Amino acid sequence: MAKDARVSIVVAEVSSPLAADGGSTTLLDVEDGVAKVMYRQGRNDECPECIMSPEDMREYLIEALAVHTPYIKDVELVMAES
Repeated sequence: MAKDARVSIVVAEVSSPLAADGGSTTLLDVEDGVAKVMYRQGRNDECPECIMSPEDMREYLIEALAVHTPYIKDVELVMAES
């Protein structure tokens, strides 16, 4: 398992605002330009649409990583068990 410090920072920055609703992102691995990220979807009964779907989170991570780590070409999202 390989981790990349720059990718870890981006994934941690994405995770920070998710914590308010019990969500998180955690970098698991980086291999061949693919970041493997665990996504724990939060919950917000007052604003269910405020919680990102896995598809939206993957796209958001791809965009964020493209800015800071252009060598990352894709994100494999792994859903955390609730």
